[in-house]
Amino acid sequence: MMPFRLFLVMMFSVFFGQLFGQLTGRVSDALGALPFASVYVEGTSQGTTTNNDGLYELKLEKGTYRVVFQFVGYHSVVRQVKYLGQPMKLDVQLKEADFTLPDVVVKADAEDPAYPIIREAMKKRKFYKNQVDTYSCRAYVKGVQKIEDAPQSIFGNKIGTMDGVLDSNRQGVVYFAESLSKLYYKAPDYKEIVEYVKVSGDDNGFGFNSATIMTFSLYNKTLGIGRDIISPIAPNAMNYYRFKLAGTVTGKDGKDVNKIKIIPKRSHDPTFSGFVYIRDDYWDIQGVDIWLTGKNIKQPILDTLRLKQNYLELQSPDLWMLQSQNMTYSLKLFGFEILGYFNGVVSDYQLGDTESVKWNQNVYIVEDGANDKDITFWDSIRPMPLTLEESTDYVRKDSLQKIWKSKTFLDSVDRKSNEFKLMNLLMGYTYSRSYHHQEFSISSPLNSIYFNSVQGTTYGLSGSYSKSWGDGEQSRIRIKLPVSYGLSEQKVRVSGKIEYRKDKKNYATLSLSGGQQVTQFNHSKPIGLILNELYSLLDKKNYMKLYEETFGRIGYSVRLNHGLNIALYSKFSERSPLVNHTNFSWRKKEALYISNTPLQPTRETPGFSKHRAFISGFHVAWTPKTEYSIYPSERVSLGSKYPTFSLDYRMGMPLSSAISFQTLTGAVEKRNVGLGVWGNFDFKVKGGLFLEKDSVGLMDYFHFGANQTWFAPYSGMNSFRLMPYYVYRTTEPFAEAHFEHHFKGFFLDKIPLIRKLGWNEAIGLAALYTQERGSYFELNAGLENMGFKAFRLLRVDVVSAFAKGAYLQTGVTVGIGF
Repeated sequence: MMPFRLFLVMMFSVFFGQLFGQLTGRVSDALGALPFASVYVEGTSQGTTTNNDGLYELKLEKGTYRVVFQFVGYHSVVRQVKYLGQPMKLDVQLKEADFTLPDVVVKADAEDPAYPIIREAMKKRKFYKNQVDTYSCRAYVKGVQKIEDAPQSIFGNKIGTMDGVLDSNRQGVVYFAESLSKLYYKAPDYKEIVEYVKVSGDDNGFGFNSATIMTFSLYNKTLGIGRDIISPIAPNAMNYYRFKLAGTVTGKDGKDVNKIKIIPKRSHDPTFSGFVYIRDDYWDIQGVDIWLTGKNIKQPILDTLRLKQNYLELQSPDLWMLQSQNMTYSLKLFGFEILGYFNGVVSDYQLGDTESVKWNQNVYIVEDGANDKDITFWDSIRPMPLTLEESTDYVRKDSLQKIWKSKTFLDSVDRKSNEFKLMNLLMGYTYSRSYHHQEFSISSPLNSIYFNSVQGTTYGLSGSYSKSWGDGEQSRIRIKLPVSYGLSEQKVRVSGKIEYRKDKKNYATLSLSGGQQVTQFNHSKPIGLILNELYSLLDKKNYMKLYEETFGRIGYSVRLNHGLNIALYSKFSERSPLVNHTNFSWRKKEALYISNTPLQPTRETPGFSKHRAFISGFHVAWTPKTEYSIYPSERVSLGSKYPTFSLDYRMGMPLSSAISFQTLTGAVEKRNVGLGVWGNFDFKVKGGLFLEKDSVGLMDYFHFGANQTWFAPYSGMNSFRLMPYYVYRTTEPFAEAHFEHHFKGFFLDKIPLIRKLGWNEAIGLAALYTQERGSYFELNAGLENMGFKAFRLLRVDVVSAFAKGAYLQTGVTVGIGF
């Protein structure tokens, strides 16, 4: 039986839908409901679209209208409506268009009639892309993501009902949100202002709906959907598609509309399948029904993504604008089967209207109070009626939300998760007070046990505490206390850090830290604890070189507007040399470890004298034209198409200190520079010099990202793959450059069988010049995106190294990326 509260809410929604919706009805064909059909007033951009059940509601003032009912592949129906101010129902049945093939003389070498149509559309592509350079509109977006099937457990952890989201059939809606935005376009930029948003089950949420999904256009050469997908009317489309004329039908203006089937030449290319509808003589797009699979974007978890678009005539004869869009997708991951869709309706186009909005770096803005409207308000403004499933979800999640946010529920969840289990001795333990936004944690001992030749087997433990408060938990304090004990060295070291973040607007953060720790001479830590441990125990190679510091540090960082980030710090430390305390290994037991003194492998005495250092510095990074999403209590960087320019300054001050120097380092860096079907590239150029070097410790030299192991970082922007550790350290001016190009399968996807592996190609160059040692550079070529299904984390490179123009060596490295 339907719960009485659910019955009341549904009846309330229906009543307000009739009161405010005014013209309502159902659009169908001979087989049943037609979801996502367009309904609009002829000659205007005032319209709506049908929901999943074929239902629509159109808001009208008193008057007489010609209402157009339209669906891609169907004959449009125009009905004259005299609206008198009372709720009015109008059901319409659309007839599937009789697409007919023209009579042609078939020859052995004849091409399909679709090809000349596509060529004409290619010629007009740029015209229609740039036809309108400024406009504004209103965009309604409804997003739903639901689980169609869920496993009972994942990695040994029971899924349960996901706090009431899943029903007895292991199904349930995990995301449902509506948004109404004002979208502005000033070529080539968009700006969205979210006026209203409602997230089912989260009154304080903003969701991830965005009207920018309505900007997908086949008039662009490529569409960015995880990968640059080639438009079927792009200049190079003939290299990737075959075309077939599926039929022609006469439109309401007397022009033929051609239904053209687009067929990828290769299944793994960045291409669509489906149909586009192109009008004769004008060669513009009238409708879109296209899809792609996970193979096309190299995402194994994606089954299919489908995109349907309907257009309306804004100005006769050739200005057609997007009126509605439906994007559906299906995913499979870890036993979950997920379906989702984003439906959008665009209305109230105003050509040339961009002066009423401030154009700046804030391209997505959620207005204050956007999420505080109730269901009755939404019933009065939404252009697309809710389905029964959606209405039900609002009711269920409204009840569940009150439970989820209650102290009783949160405490009960905490009691269960806070239970100490035997496995916590190995995996770590967390004690939560969710209602108070507090958390206490002890790290896993397994992550803190490691070996090096200086400390021997080292046991570590780290405790932490965090608390957040304010709207959106924007303020936070976090305390961390790591402890370690070196068994061979027989020494305990303790350090601590306290960090306070003021807000999520500028992320102004103050940190205090101090204690005693061991650290690498190269502060970029070119070799990790586990990798050094394996090479030490298995091959007697103790690459990591360490010293001890007893320190106190204060730091402050802030993210300002316009892509400007600043960090300041001061640190006072006492630096002490360390020596090897063990010769233990699993293999090569008779061999000796080299000393802990960099570049002096046989020296067992300390490599430097104990001394004090007082160092201050700053880091400034600026990314021009950085764009942001602005929420009432948070600002999120969306990146920029421009590089990041950074400047680092360090000063070692002789104040109770044996150190005296000044350094200046600058860099220019950009990741993911797109080249369409050719993939993308990354680059970084860096240089530095000592302004003063009266007294410099080895740890204060310029050091570079070296590597002498089989394992190298996945990205080569900050390191070399074959450079020996510490050899190229310097106090003289240096210049460094890194370049890497990712082809994203441009070549391999064209090779039968090989393309099924889903691998990508990459090439790179890394170069360094120092006054002491001259030039050093590496060339690498490799394969990335290697792995199985969703686990594609591996990269393998062949690397050749050269010094002063002479060949040094060739090696193979493996990288793991997350």
